[in-house]
Amino acid sequence: MTRRGEWAETMPTECAQDGPLVSVVIPTFNRADLLRRALRSVAAQTYRNLEVLVADDGSTEDIAAVVAQIGDERVRHVRLPHAGSAGGARNGVMPLVRGEYCAFLDSDDEWEPEKIARQTAVLRQKPDVVLAWTNAKLAIGDAPSHRLYFSAPIRLPDDPIPLLLKLNPVIISMSIGKTETLRRAGPFSETLRVMADYDMWMRVLSAGRGYYDPWPGGTYHRYPGNLSDVDLLSDAKERLAVLKNFARWTNNAGHRRPAERYILAETARLLFHAVRGRRWDVARKALFQTDEDALNW
Repeated sequence: MTRRGEWAETMPTECAQDGPLVSVVIPTFNRADLLRRALRSVAAQTYRNLEVLVADDGSTEDIAAVVAQIGDERVRHVRLPHAGSAGGARNGVMPLVRGEYCAFLDSDDEWEPEKIARQTAVLRQKPDVVLAWTNAKLAIGDAPSHRLYFSAPIRLPDDPIPLLLKLNPVIISMSIGKTETLRRAGPFSETLRVMADYDMWMRVLSAGRGYYDPWPGGTYHRYPGNLSDVDLLSDAKERLAVLKNFARWTNNAGHRRPAERYILAETARLLFHAVRGRRWDVARKALFQTDEDALNW
C-alpha cells in the first residue's frame, strides 16, 4: 500500500462532503518547513471539496518534494519562473484555478479547521457577497498566540469602499472570493511589495459586497524579514500608489472625491517620512509622479 503522507495522516474523520469546489492558492518561496504547516492546516479542513495549488516562485529549496510527501491528488505543485513577489506567484496559477471559489493562504500562515466551511456557507447563502474574510490570531514567530489581528470591531457597510480608503481590513490568508470576480478584477500587482492584495481588494469590492467574520479563522504569523515587516516610508509609498491607482480607474464620483482627499493626506505622510529619512528621490516622486505611473516605484 502506498503511504499517503502528511495529508492522509491529518485528514479529519468527519467532514462536509457536499458543496462547490474551492481552490486554495498558496504562494511560496523557499519556505519548505512553513509550507508543511500551512498544508497540514488545509488538510484539517472540515470542508473536503478542495484543490490546492502551491505556487512555487522559483524556489531553490525542493518544494516539489514537500508536495510529493503529501501524496494527495488534490495538491498540485506548480513551478513558476521567479517573479520575486507573492502577487506574481498568485497570478501564475490563477489560470489553473477550477473552483467556484478561490481562497488564499500564505505559506507562513495557517487555518482553523472550520474556516473554509464557515466561509463557503456565507458565500452560498449571500450571493451578492464576492469576498469574505475572517479575523485572525496574530503570532510573532512560531509562538502560540491568542492576540487578535483586529482587536477593535470592524463594521463593514454595504458599500465597503469608504472603509477601504481608510485602511485595508482584509487579511489575505483569511480571504475567499468568487473566482469569476477575482479573475475580472485581477491580476495582482507584481510591483507592490506588500499591498498587492490591498490594490486587488479595491477592485474586487467595487464589484460587490464583502463579508467580515470577527471569528479568528486562522493564525497570521509575523516573522522578521517577511513581506509584512516594512518600514513607515515603504508603507506610505505603497498605500499612496494604491490610492492613486484607485482614483484613476474608478467611475464612481462618490468614491473618487474621498480618495483624492486620502491621496493628499498620504502624500503629506510620505513626504514627512522621506524628508525625515533624507530620501529626496522618494519626495520628488511623491510630488511629481503621474497617476498613470502610480504603481511603478
